[in-house]
Amino acid sequence: MHLVLRLTLIEIGKIICKMKLMIVPSMEEEYYHGDELWRFIKNFWGHRWNLMVTSILRPTVYNPVRFTCTRYIGKNWAQHVGILATFAVYGLMHELLLFYLGRLWPTWSALTLLLLNGICLSFEIEIKKCFTANKWQLHPLVTGPLIIAFMMITSCWLLFPQFQTSGVDVKMVNEYVIVGQFVKGVWDSMLEFCFGGAGELWRGRCY
Repeated sequence: MHLVLRLTLIEIGKIICKMKLMIVPSMEEEYYHGDELWRFIKNFWGHRWNLMVTSILRPTVYNPVRFTCTRYIGKNWAQHVGILATFAVYGLMHELLLFYLGRLWPTWSALTLLLLNGICLSFEIEIKKCFTANKWQLHPLVTGPLIIAFMMITSCWLLFPQFQTSGVDVKMVNEYVIVGQFVKGVWDSMLEFCFGGAGELWRGRCY
């Protein structure tokens, strides 16, 4: 469901960008420079995936935690603490969402997934600093597939099984069937109201 919505919003975003109607400031960057934003975990979470949540968590979690910790453990370590705190809050949000959808006791797999991404992001930042100091970078053809593979493997391992366990996928399909039946009933009622017996005949030919 989330993937379908994401793909739909991407297409809508492309249309909006072409019409020069910029709802989100970074939307043009995301849809016209998408390949660049797949190169690193930091780019994926900070500039590619769910920009609305990113814009909310950055000023409410990351910035306050980093600012508070800087005076105690230094700027460098405070950055990593802020990253882990942000991913922890984001993971708890996913656990709450899964609880509402499936009504099952949390297994904390979503939280584990997000914390794992936060830890890997911290390692990535430090590794990039070493590469930058040596003026050496990996080619996008190497980093891009690695990032995509990492996201797919960790999601299939920790997140997607929760939807199957809770039966959310089955519920979603059943809801689509109910919506389809509702739309069909409204359409039949409109035909019968507007055309009477002729509408009934035309409806029989369609079905």
